[in-house]
Parts: sequence; structure tokens; C-alpha cells
Amino acid sequence: MNFFKKLFGFSKEHEEIKATESPKSTETISDINGTKETTNLSKVIDVKISSYTSNDYQEEELKPIVQDNEGYWILNPETPFILTVKTKDKELAQSIRNIVDFNNNDYNKDEKLVAIFVEHNIVIKEIEEYKNKYKKGYLNKIEELKKSSTDWPSLGEKDREDIMVDFRKIAINEIFERADCNLEVLFENEPKDASFDDDLIKEFGFKNIQVYIKYADKLDKVRVIANDNIIRPVFEALVELNLAVRGNDISKLDVLGSLSLKELNLIAQVSDKEFKRKNQAIEYITSLNDSEQRIAKHISMRELFQLKPLPEKYKTIDIKTISETWNYHFEEANLLLDTFRNSYYSWRNLKNNKYVKEYFVERYNLVNDCPCSKSLCDIKYSKNEPPKVPYHIGCNCNISSK
Repeated sequence: MNFFKKLFGFSKEHEEIKATESPKSTETISDINGTKETTNLSKVIDVKISSYTSNDYQEEELKPIVQDNEGYWILNPETPFILTVKTKDKELAQSIRNIVDFNNNDYNKDEKLVAIFVEHNIVIKEIEEYKNKYKKGYLNKIEELKKSSTDWPSLGEKDREDIMVDFRKIAINEIFERADCNLEVLFENEPKDASFDDDLIKEFGFKNIQVYIKYADKLDKVRVIANDNIIRPVFEALVELNLAVRGNDISKLDVLGSLSLKELNLIAQVSDKEFKRKNQAIEYITSLNDSEQRIAKHISMRELFQLKPLPEKYKTIDIKTISETWNYHFEEANLLLDTFRNSYYSWRNLKNNKYVKEYFVERYNLVNDCPCSKSLCDIKYSKNEPPKVPYHIGCNCNISSK
């Protein structure tokens, strides 16, 4: 699910970033000075993207969703690794199954799942079981490494962030069933209050808030978003929702302050001198009676957007916490998508076994050095006793045969 659509800034320099419609569209969002800014609208900060290829034929249909003995809904009954939504609402469970189903070739599956996870505070039973099995050991190992480090007590904040990268790697390497996901996010970003962002989403809509949060770390930045950009309608919606200002409603000083000195001199149009400092050029331009006309000659004001702070009633909401929470939900969504896919393929391969002599296990992702996966790949399995893969949530193993 790759999203792209081009967007050009005031200067010639531009940056491609992932957008939200199709795998072939591209976009660029820059500040007014053309400063590069890479982002991915299918995630809040940084998440793994599942790869799904569109098929020209209908995949074999799985059995309909069924309830387990607790009344929760199993999304993929009769497959080697079942996935259960902890809800008794059949309609809600069916909507999730419709998204993950293989006959749905939507490229925005993870984003749609996150919207549902956030709105309904969805829990996947098998993800919770995995966290219960490994999260405590992971966190305990990190604390053990901190205590045994002679440097830790005297390190500054940035040095602690640096050494924590190594501590996390060590802790993850001790996990036998290593889910193919960002385990740091899965184990450390779980929201303490799953409903804290509900009112925000209800008032403004998930998509609008998702984009707002993506750029809210720099509220004062003036952004150039061209008319053909895929994200333009969202920013226009943010203006209507009073979460952004546009064009002439943006402070003239903010617009000019975002420009380079070269661009300011072009607007100033002083034939006998060139300003050497930005503040001098800005002061001169703002003193002119025709300053707005001069700026408009070089810049399309309709393309300029600037975010505003959240309304006063949401002042206690921490944007960083929302980002971390939605990162967590994207890990959940991709774990669900990947495990559903792998379990489906295993189910399908095991059904079509007429000419199979024996089975063996292969890995999709060799970068994830999962000890469990290694152990499974070393075994040959008879036709009558095939391997059970996925072996765990986020298992990237695949059944092959000969």
C-alpha cells in the first residue's frame, strides 16, 4: 500500500512522500521555502507496510466468521492460526473481516483497520496473548541492562536514547517467537487509556485528525499544497474545521519568514541593493503599500496552509501520546493483516495436497532472524503431519511442498 502524489513548493526543490489513495500516486508537501519533509500518511510516525498484490482471480473463500466459546468472533475459522476479535458485535467483526479478506484488493487496508481500532478500541485476542507472553520479559531485560550499566546513571538524555537502541535490540534477541513487527512499539506504546482520543475523532473525523497529527509538531510552518495534490482536500477540510488557516488568513510575517533570502529579494525588487539579512528584507517588504500584490506575484496564496492549535477544550491532549498510540494501532493492524495472509496461504496449500510428498517451512522475511522460524525451517514434515504455520502472531513462515 504505497501512496504518492506530487506537490510543488515555492522553490524548485521538492520531496516525494507517501499519500493515501493508490500505489501509483505521488505527492509532495513542503514548507514555502521548499524544505524537504518526508512523511507517510498511512502511519502516524513510522510503521511497517504490509505488501499485498492484486490478483486477477478470486481467491478461495474462507468459512464465514464464527463465535468462540466466549462469544468473541473468529475471523478465519479452520485455518492453522485463528485470529479473534474481542467483540460480541457481529457487524463490527464482519467489517474487519471484509477489510482483511483476500478478495478485497484495497491498498489502504491498514489505514482502514486503524480507523476502526481507534474508534472502537478493538483488541485482537492473539496479539494480547503474545504480549502477555513476551512483553514483561522484554521490559525486565531492559531494566536489567540499565542497572548493570555503569554509564547509565551519568548519561544525559540523548546518550540514554542512544544506548536504549542497543538495550532494546538485546531484549528483542532473547524472544524466541519473534513477531515480524516493530516490537518496541508493540511493547512500549500500548495506550493506558484507549478512549482518550475518542472525542477528538468524533468531532473532527479520523482522517482529518490523522493528517493534523502528522504535521502538528510544527504548527507555525507554512506549507505549500498544490491544487492537484491528493492531500489538498484534507487540508481544506482542516480549514473548515478551524484547525488550519489558508492563504491571506496566514500572517504575512509567517509567510515571509518561511522564505529564503533569495526569494525575499525577488519580492522586494530593489534595483540598487540586495538585502543581506532576512529580517531587513521582511521589514522592507511589509512597509510597502503593495506588499500583498508583490507577494501574490510570486506565490499562489491559495496553496498556502498553516495549522492551528487544537481548541482550548482539548488542551490536555498530548499530540505525542496520540502519535504513539496510533503507531501502536498500526502495528496491531499489520500484525493482523500479515498473520491473516500467512494463515490463509497455509490453509489453501494444505487443502490442495493431492500431489504432495512432504512439506517444509520457508521464511518470507530473512531480515527478521526469528529463532522459532529457524527451528521450523530445519525440519522435514510428512504429508500426514504438516507444520503448523503461522506458528505465532506475526510469524513470517510459509508452507512449501514437494
